[in-house]
Amino acid sequence: MTFHSQDGKILAMQKLDAAIRSTLSALLPMAFIFLGLAASGQTPPSPTAAPPPASTKDLMLLAARTSNLTSEGAKPWHIKVSYTMYEEDGSIKDQGIIEEYWASPDQYKLMTTGKDFTQTVYKTQDGQFRSGKQETLLAMYHDAVAQVTEPIPSTEAIDRTNFTVQEQANGTAKLSCVEPSNSNSGLLAAYCLAGVPPIARIVVYNGQNSFQAMRNRIQPYQDRFVAGDVIFRKLGKTLLTAHLESIEPLASVDEALFTPSDDAVLLSFSSKTPVQLIDRKPPEYPRIARDAHVQGTVILEAHIGKDGKPVGVRLIGGPAMLQSAALDAVKEWKYRPYLVHGKPVEFIVNVAFTFNGNGFVDSNRAQQTAPEPRSPYGCSLTGTGCGMTTSTSGNMITITPR
Repeated sequence: MTFHSQDGKILAMQKLDAAIRSTLSALLPMAFIFLGLAASGQTPPSPTAAPPPASTKDLMLLAARTSNLTSEGAKPWHIKVSYTMYEEDGSIKDQGIIEEYWASPDQYKLMTTGKDFTQTVYKTQDGQFRSGKQETLLAMYHDAVAQVTEPIPSTEAIDRTNFTVQEQANGTAKLSCVEPSNSNSGLLAAYCLAGVPPIARIVVYNGQNSFQAMRNRIQPYQDRFVAGDVIFRKLGKTLLTAHLESIEPLASVDEALFTPSDDAVLLSFSSKTPVQLIDRKPPEYPRIARDAHVQGTVILEAHIGKDGKPVGVRLIGGPAMLQSAALDAVKEWKYRPYLVHGKPVEFIVNVAFTFNGNGFVDSNRAQQTAPEPRSPYGCSLTGTGCGMTTSTSGNMITITPR
């Protein structure tokens, strides 16, 4: 493993790491009890009372500064993480390498190589692009590398969130478990921090049936700290392990490294140049569905070619009786070719049709939304990358009836 750090910091972190790992089995059940009771509005029986909200937010901001390689002041880096994903019966589902070159939040290249696929995601000023496998990968692929490079929410997310904290202690190991207190914050996890400065050690995902990520073998990197190993567990079963193979600074930023390949498909768009749908056919409300009073929203993912015509349309979700009507309609649509630096590119657009039971009417409105820049695999388990919720720019077109 390649690290650039100081021996004194390594020794200190190894001692703290050993102390915390030796007591995790005792602390985790208590952490789950606290989180479950807090979510239900009950008073936890054991941990101490929380400090004032302002100090709790400051604690999270400091943790973001020390645990995230993408926070303010971070210098460009290159990282390689190996992973093994397991089925619930313990058999291996997938193994591979995730490699990332990061220069800034708006410039990175993320490469995932599994047993039978490769996928590369590029983020540039022109948007987010994807080459290789075009299907959205499981969120766990994203979290495998995110728990190494950025386990704490961004400072922007922390600033808009209120938190509560409970102190957990067992011998020499102490954890401050911080949880969002406002349900509309968009953060769906609790963060257990340890040490001075505070470093993320356990992330417990709310609503995920006791799904947790344990960050072990903490190592210093420059003026921050990274996890050498991450274990994802659910109901006592290991679902994924991630191992930091190497991390190193980028001495210089080579623009060619971050230039999307010729076959890359555009995933998100600049608010200044949104996609333009020039020929749309509204879906016909199936008579059998109308007679049965079937209502709901059908969401599709359309792969649009360089000529503006769909080359593939994939169902994401929606009532079964309404799916075919939505698919047939989008296959006939046509967009104005989307240009990047004067050249047409393929792109992905998500389309949502709402059937209200009174007959579908195309409202001719388009709401543009985008995937979270740091969540190229879709919604992450922390709930910070759900690309089909709310935003002001991007690649969701929502068609609703009048």
